[in-house]
Order: sequence, then structure tokens, then C-alpha cells
Amino acid sequence: MDMISSDCHYPGCFVCVVKEGNPNKCRTSILKFFRELPSQDDDGQVLPISGLWNTAMAHPNDPEFIDLEIFDCMAALIWKGLKNRRWLSHDQHIYIPYYAAHVIGSYNMNMEEFAVSAVVE
Repeated sequence: MDMISSDCHYPGCFVCVVKEGNPNKCRTSILKFFRELPSQDDDGQVLPISGLWNTAMAHPNDPEFIDLEIFDCMAALIWKGLKNRRWLSHDQHIYIPYYAAHVIGSYNMNMEEFAVSAVVE
């Protein structure tokens, strides 16, 4: 991903992605972030995932991340944790499947259509 902020040391970090001023570019960048995250092995992934959980808990009825395929991303991270023990034991990755499951659960606790979307995805 392209780096948004020249002050950031992590290309494509989630904070930089969501700071994008252009809403269309921001949505495109978030979608790209969600699609690419499960295939990455970088350190520091737990921070954006825990931030996504905080967002999901604070705004469980907001469909924006649902529309941007967050369930696919979180399910892929859970699956990666189950299948790739080396990745899971590296850095703080042990927490990622936990947070990913809670992201999915937080969005599903109030909205039936989100739950249906999570199961179908």
C-alpha cells in the first residue's frame, strides 16, 4: 500500500489509511488494507486489529467496514492463526485471532443482517 503520511514509518498503516481526506480514496484504501492484511507477516499487526475491535464495539451498527469486507479479513486472520503456528507465535500475533473474533462478534450483536453477512462470507 502507498504511504499516506510522510511522518509514518509503516507503509500502508491503518491509521494513515483512515486519515485520508478524500472519502472515496479512503474507502478504496481501507478495502485494499482489509484484502492485504491476512497475507502479511509484519510485526505490529495487533494494534490495528485491536483498534478495529474498539471501533466495532463503539459503532456496532455502522455498516461501513462491513461493506468493505471486514468479515472476510477477520475470518482469514482467524484461519491463518489456526493453520500457521509459526506466524501465530511471532511478535504479538497470538492476539490477532482473538481480536478478529471479537470484531466479528461486536458487529453481529445488534444487527441481524451483519450476522447473516458474517455467516455467508
